[in-house]
Amino acid sequence: MKVSVKRSLAIIALAAVIGFLMTGCDNGGGNGNGDKGASGGLGNSDSGNKTYTVKYNGNTNTGGAVPIDDNSPYQSGATVTVMGNTNDLKKTGYTFTGWNTAANGSGSSYWIGGTFSINSNTTLYAEWTEGYYVTTRSITFYSNGGSEVKSITGIPNGKTIQKPTDPTSGYGTFENWYKDSDRTIPFDFSAPITASVSLYAKWNAAYEIGDTGPGGGKIIYRVETSFKLYTGTTMDDENYIKAYYLEAAPENMAEKLRWSTLTDAPYVDIGGTYEAVGRGKKNTALILASDATAPAALACDEYENNGKKDWFLPSNSELSYLYFNKSLFDNLENGGGYGGGQYWSSYTFTNLYAYGYDFWTGTYKGYEKNGSHHVRAIRAF
Repeated sequence: MKVSVKRSLAIIALAAVIGFLMTGCDNGGGNGNGDKGASGGLGNSDSGNKTYTVKYNGNTNTGGAVPIDDNSPYQSGATVTVMGNTNDLKKTGYTFTGWNTAANGSGSSYWIGGTFSINSNTTLYAEWTEGYYVTTRSITFYSNGGSEVKSITGIPNGKTIQKPTDPTSGYGTFENWYKDSDRTIPFDFSAPITASVSLYAKWNAAYEIGDTGPGGGKIIYRVETSFKLYTGTTMDDENYIKAYYLEAAPENMAEKLRWSTLTDAPYVDIGGTYEAVGRGKKNTALILASDATAPAALACDEYENNGKKDWFLPSNSELSYLYFNKSLFDNLENGGGYGGGQYWSSYTFTNLYAYGYDFWTGTYKGYEKNGSHHVRAIRAF
């Protein structure tokens, strides 16, 4: 009988403990140290941090080894570039002809250098074509001023390839790849490759001539394939970046300015200036490196509009595009409203003279550097 009482007390005590534990583990309970939330779990998986693996399978190969993707695992949505047969996979009597997401070749087929966006663990199986010789083709990509897209070579005849990641360009948005340089015949990436081909990128411009640019001025020049914007500050520094547009400031400087700080010859000799499009920025830097207070160049260098501070005194050719598009402005026809129509460029050809542009006659002219003429800053991007 005593044993029964002790057992009964033990059972009651155990039930009390269990009840306490269950109460402490109820939804919403916790002590702030990693307790479960309202769902009762210890944490929520973050779908944005999901990762997926890419593995390669030799698919009945008789020699060599599959490549190992050192970038795997990938974040969900990342772009995967398909590897080549880097470890010399072989299959007796067959030629390697790419990779497929299915062992029997019924899935998505990829050639070396192809890309895809990953959203699940992926195994790529070697594809084999019977025979030791396979005719191959190549595709060469011309991005027309955009980022480089590498050529694809060794494509087995009759095989399709995945469209590569679109290039990017400061000119605008990528439209498509075309088979002809005039870009009238779009290329179909779903069609079998039966001949080597060159493809040309086509872009949709971000700005038209006459549009208001990022600096609040007007677009006066654009080129899809880009031009070299020289950024050096010394004669020997020929560094440059790609640019696609020239934008002219919305107004002249408030007064006419001299080209040279000195009012009498001989003036400071400035070497290394050029007249071509893309040279005005470096020309301006060279002027100020030798004549730190040169009025026209300094005014452009210090000019700021719409948050942009990268303005410069235009070269001759750059200034000519302002003239060609003078109808876009209501203050250029008569020289900006200040009398006369002569504008300074940043190109100098002797110690005594620098070039300017006469907006009345539409001609280049050499003006003595102590003369005061109109100044309109431009920028390139």
